[in-house]
Amino acid sequence: CEGLKEFAHKRWGRLAGELQRDLKLWLAFMALLTLCRLSLLIAFHDRVAPGTGLGQVLLAMVIGLRFDSPVALIWAAPSLLLGMISALAGWKRAALVLRQVMTGAFIFATVCLAVVTYGYFREYGSQFDIHVFGVVEDDFGAVLTTVWKEYPVVWVVLGMLAFQAGLFLGIRRLGRSPFVPAKRLARLPLPARSALAAAGVVLLVA
Repeated sequence: CEGLKEFAHKRWGRLAGELQRDLKLWLAFMALLTLCRLSLLIAFHDRVAPGTGLGQVLLAMVIGLRFDSPVALIWAAPSLLLGMISALAGWKRAALVLRQVMTGAFIFATVCLAVVTYGYFREYGSQFDIHVFGVVEDDFGAVLTTVWKEYPVVWVVLGMLAFQAGLFLGIRRLGRSPFVPAKRLARLPLPARSALAAAGVVLLVA
């Protein structure tokens, strides 16, 4: 009986740690998406409709969070699922490796899309509307030539890579430890631990 309790404590500690790390990952993804939206708003603040108040801007940011939440969850979901499985199965590095892969892929895709969105909005004054089909249908080589002439492409790419590397290292460091150590959580009674685990899953998928 004591051996079974010790086994359950270890599995609980691992599960709680993995859930907390994935919660951190989800929050980091949300923060990056919000930063991209805020950067676009600041860059084109002169195009905001006259009379727009701070309350309307904050409301728009909150609405944006509702769209960002499922996007961030989709990117964090593989790590979340593997983290729960690995915690119960006793795998130590599987979730860590996948979490880093998903982090790198998310950062790369999000930052690249944010840069493209900036250029598109600067040219057309909107985000990926019907004009995008014209860009695809036109001579793509001519489009790339125009971009090369009008933008400092080399410096933009170098800046993107440096920013992405910094984000990756920061998020990786953030995810090394959970919010609350497993030893402290292990002191809680079983009903409380079960409730916390369920609340963590609900928070991520809600």
